[in-house]
Amino acid sequence: SHVRTPGYPRTGNIADSIQEGSSRKAAAPSVAVHDEERNNSDSRVLSNVNQVTWLTELLHNGSVLLHTGVNGTTENLQLAGEDQPNEPHSACTSPVSQSGHCRHFRYCVLSVFTSSQQDFLPYFCRIDNYVGVCCPDHLHPAAAS
Repeated sequence: SHVRTPGYPRTGNIADSIQEGSSRKAAAPSVAVHDEERNNSDSRVLSNVNQVTWLTELLHNGSVLLHTGVNGTTENLQLAGEDQPNEPHSACTSPVSQSGHCRHFRYCVLSVFTSSQQDFLPYFCRIDNYVGVCCPDHLHPAAAS
């Protein structure tokens, strides 16, 4: 038989889990894939959050437990559903020194952090109680003005 840790789905897709914790339906995000590579592999945006392998284990009803603090402390943050707009929030600089803005995770899934939470944390930023990503402005040129 299959053993599951209570509260942490091991199967199914992430978009379905986000939907469970959201008042609105949250399908996989429709983010264009950018094939251009600039300065580093972090420039490639993937099409949806289901490609983030480590996220499934941390997701429960649209909430994510992230190890964001010192000494391994965790925060319980939300993943934005489609009801949250794709808008730039606070200005930031990516780990590879690119100018950017904090965006909801679903709108800036970078290939560089799909396999490891440790690779994601340097890009992490907060949007109120939501998980954000320091997203390079060249990936959303219309919003960089």
